[in-house]
Amino acid sequence: MLKVQCQLCQAPKSTEYKWCGSTSSMLRHLKEQHGHFKEDDEEDIEENQEDWLKRFQNNKIKRFERINRALLIFLVGCALSFNLVTHPLFKGLIETLDSTYQPPSAFILSNNYLDQEYEKVMSAIKMEFSKTESVSVTLDPWTSCQTYPYLGKC
Repeated sequence: MLKVQCQLCQAPKSTEYKWCGSTSSMLRHLKEQHGHFKEDDEEDIEENQEDWLKRFQNNKIKRFERINRALLIFLVGCALSFNLVTHPLFKGLIETLDSTYQPPSAFILSNNYLDQEYEKVMSAIKMEFSKTESVSVTLDPWTSCQTYPYLGKC
């Protein structure tokens, strides 16, 4: 649950409201405490509320997509299992950081986000290769501390 606060009042705790998807309590406060808004402005305000709510939800979705991508890059980059997202300590960390964010399941990470990221990386690699006249490849096979086989190429 998000909390919002009137920026016009001096006593912050007395003007703190829970935001539940509507701005009606905040508008009522502005009208009663600060004399803002006339009666005939209310229709315009309601329309603006709907537009604002749509923009807020779209921004939230975009933000969560960025978080999901960063989570994927973190897990892959650190050679961690996608199942980490189901661990209680990880869930507790996420809850502390943002209680409104729900991380994707390991299945969604591996079948949706990983495929999308793979396509982005492959596209970037193909673009770089298309700019070159020749390519030299050096291979260096090795094993990580977790005994994962790696094949490095230069």
